[in-house]
Amino acid sequence: MSSEPKEKSKAMKIIQSICSLSIVGVICYSLIYGVELVSSAIVVSSIVGLVIPTVISESTMGVVEILTGVLEAFIDGLVDAVTGVLEAIGSIF
Repeated sequence: MSSEPKEKSKAMKIIQSICSLSIVGVICYSLIYGVELVSSAIVVSSIVGLVIPTVISESTMGVVEILTGVLEAFIDGLVDAVTGVLEAIGSIF
């Protein structure tokens, strides 16, 4: 096992950010307005968008490793999205 993490491509970071933000947005929407078919479809497609690249890129063997990779992709996506928004706001001033 290699201890060095692989650098993710820019496209992968964008996909993770979009999927993570859409999951958070749909959860907030569902808490306020209730679960609907469209919001359920967005959550499912976002989860698939996080799971499939993680499984393919890491070629994991166990369920725990897959779940950890998906959680890591979700957290990385949120961090990249928040960092991008803060950098955009900071560049205005």
